[in-house]
Formats: sequence, C-alpha cells, structure tokens
Amino acid sequence: MCVTQKRNRKTAAELNVRATRKGKHMTAVEFLAWWGAIVSTIVLAWDIYKWKTAGAKLRISSSSNMESYNIPELEGKDLITTNVANLGDRPTTITTVALVFYKSKFHKIFNKSNKVFILPMPNTAQPLPFVLNPGGIWTGIGEQTKDIKRMASKGVLEWQVFHAQSKKPASVVIEIN
Repeated sequence: MCVTQKRNRKTAAELNVRATRKGKHMTAVEFLAWWGAIVSTIVLAWDIYKWKTAGAKLRISSSSNMESYNIPELEGKDLITTNVANLGDRPTTITTVALVFYKSKFHKIFNKSNKVFILPMPNTAQPLPFVLNPGGIWTGIGEQTKDIKRMASKGVLEWQVFHAQSKKPASVVIEIN
C-alpha cells in the first residue's frame, strides 16, 4: 500500500511539472490553440462592431430665412428647410416630422418639451412616409412664421425627424438670426 501511494505522488508531481513547463517553449499544438483563441476573439469583436454600426445613420441639417423659387404656394414667405441624408448601409422610412419647443436648454437636456407641432406634409414632392435609401437625401420645408421666430429666440426650437430604424428621432436645433 505504501508503494502505491509513492507512485501516485510521484506521478502527480510529474504531471504538475509538465503542466507548468517553467522555462520551456510552447509546443505547436499549444501555439495553434492560442492562435485560434486570439483570432476567434478578434472575429467576434469585429462582428459585434458591424452589428452595432449597421443600419441607417441620418445626418440632419437646417437652414432658416430661406425663400422659395418657383414654388407658387410659398412665394414671398420666409422658410425653414431641413435636409436629411442617410449615411448608413440600409434604407429607412421617414414617418413623422415635428417641431419641438423647449423653454430652455435645461428643459431640452431632460427632454421636457413645452410644445410639439406635427408637420403632416413638409414636402409635397417627397411626401411622408418616405423611403430614404442609403446615400439619399430628403428635404423638408416649413413656413417661418412670427411664432416660430419667437420660440427660436426665447428657447430651443428643434426639428425632429422620426424614422423606422430608430426609436429616437434625428434632430437639429433651428437657429434664426
């Protein structure tokens, strides 16, 4: 019985020395195992990045004090125009356009709007709902009334574009000089 225990101890000690391999080089199998683990981790991280960045990416810009040319129903009126470009890799559908008024920047930070105006037909040439393909541009037009000018000067006036690829709208603050 004593001989058996010594053999088991010696065998366990030998296995421990082989497992730690202090000062020894890596075998080809160990190298390939590490290589596979590192490459698969990089591929997984890349797939997560692609999944997170895929879809429609909207860039929105706005211009105030615009005038129309060759649009009879808007002749002589000051206008606000908004361009929405899809920089992503998938199409999206613009569903709703709104003007949102916040009394202050503080209210905007906490998303506490004071008034919300829906623009049902911001562009007769590109009516809503409008499919915005990758690389495409949609233009919205709104009349710049005295009330709009007053809201832009007293608080924060924002043009929001709601689309199918996001729960949050794409938005731009309207500045009127």
